[in-house]
Amino acid sequence: MGNLLRLLPTAAIDAPRGRPGDWSEPIDLQVDREALDRAANRLELAPDLVAALLVERELALSDLVEAGLERTRAEALLDEAAAADAAPSVGPGNLLFGYLRDLRHGRVASGEPSVDRWIMLPLRLHESLRRTGLAVDPKDAEHARRWELAAASSGLQMREWALRAALLAR
Repeated sequence: MGNLLRLLPTAAIDAPRGRPGDWSEPIDLQVDREALDRAANRLELAPDLVAALLVERELALSDLVEAGLERTRAEALLDEAAAADAAPSVGPGNLLFGYLRDLRHGRVASGEPSVDRWIMLPLRLHESLRRTGLAVDPKDAEHARRWELAAASSGLQMREWALRAALLAR
């Protein structure tokens, strides 16, 4: 009996909380880490999750600019669309329920500050971020959170939601 291993009931490595099914891996994201940590504390979300939302926001805007919208018009359009979806009706039993609850109400920011460490981003964002080389600004964190709330409430990724919102607005 001495050589039996005791298994832990939970995973030894806990990925940053975000969308169910996201696989996060480290990336050297160029962002003001102190500002990112302040935004994460203000929203009561993990810095890695806030970074992912900021990256998705910039990618969504980049998609709309490539499609011919001016950036300021695209931002205003998505802000309006997110405000229209202010009261999503996703309830228990939905895969995204816990994620939406965390986004809406925040939760105690878990994990360590982002300063002096790699940021963990969903792998689905890595290639797009590398290809575009977009910069993110932590001052946009609240907008990114609202857009993600609207997107996840619709069962969509933020970039899908943004394109749909732009098409519906035209």
